[in-house]
Amino acid sequence: MIQIEIQSADVMGAIEQLHRKIGNLSEPMGDIGNYLMNMTEESFDNERSPDGEAWHPLAESTLRYKAKYGGHKILQSKDSNTVRSLSHDASDTSVIVGVNAYSSKGYEYPIAHQFGTDKAGRSKSVRIEARPFFPITQDGELVDNVKVEVLEIIMGYLEG
Repeated sequence: MIQIEIQSADVMGAIEQLHRKIGNLSEPMGDIGNYLMNMTEESFDNERSPDGEAWHPLAESTLRYKAKYGGHKILQSKDSNTVRSLSHDASDTSVIVGVNAYSSKGYEYPIAHQFGTDKAGRSKSVRIEARPFFPITQDGELVDNVKVEVLEIIMGYLEG
């Protein structure tokens, strides 16, 4: 399993403040998890990163493959294995949002597409363009618009 932790000092500070105020964070963590899950699903639906940037178009070879074997959306095959494997779990102390999808060529499909890669597979060098669907940067920071929304969720509990 691959895990990237959010490194946002703003969000962590707000969560700590909320924990001091209400103790059990299960409900706010659940709300944050639902929001992050919805944001990730929207990325797949709209073929855009969580900050609104359109994904890099598919290569001609991928378009030919999809025409032959089915599927028409970027990062979604006929069986939409990546989208179907999207899940989240929240507890009193954490939120996990992830996908459980791997390529038949042996590379970690979600990470390769989230951040892009110069090589994938075993037999040849392949470049995969970054098509971010999780609302995080490579250094574990939430993208700005998502960070604002997460902070608003937390502030709603702090003010309530």
